[in-house]
Amino acid sequence: MTSVVSKLLLDANVWIDSYFKSRSGNVTAKHLINEAARKSVGLLHTATIEADVFFLVAAKHKELSRLESPLTEQQSAAAREMAWACTEHMERISTPIGQDLFDLRLARGFRFAHNDLEDNLILAAAKRAEVDAVVTSDKRFIAHATAVAVPALTPQQALDLINALP
Repeated sequence: MTSVVSKLLLDANVWIDSYFKSRSGNVTAKHLINEAARKSVGLLHTATIEADVFFLVAAKHKELSRLESPLTEQQSAAAREMAWACTEHMERISTPIGQDLFDLRLARGFRFAHNDLEDNLILAAAKRAEVDAVVTSDKRFIAHATAVAVPALTPQQALDLINALP
């Protein structure tokens, strides 16, 4: 990995960390996103990551509402609105990249290294978009990314690289 970073693909867990203060990676994820913007490092995400974020944000807000009382339709609607707001925020600060049959075939080819289609689709998108690295909190993902020549970093490692930029 070079010390020059221009494009990073953020995994769903990094986005989720940035949206929930209760998550242990919240502060680092927020700093990473803010510093990337400040230093003009492009952020990318896949459509599947955006869908995952939508689902997870809505589910978490519903879960939190259920702690107080049975979930109402109004609370469910509010949870979906929060999910929409998060995905709209993602699109304002990160470039969504599409995936197609090429990525699916490439992802299948990565099966030798990692037997997880969802992760492999992210790796395929990263290769095609020629990102400097995928940023994720998933240690297993990081280990497998190396096997298919896609650099992968933790949020802290990515933040350290960005902070080293002039």
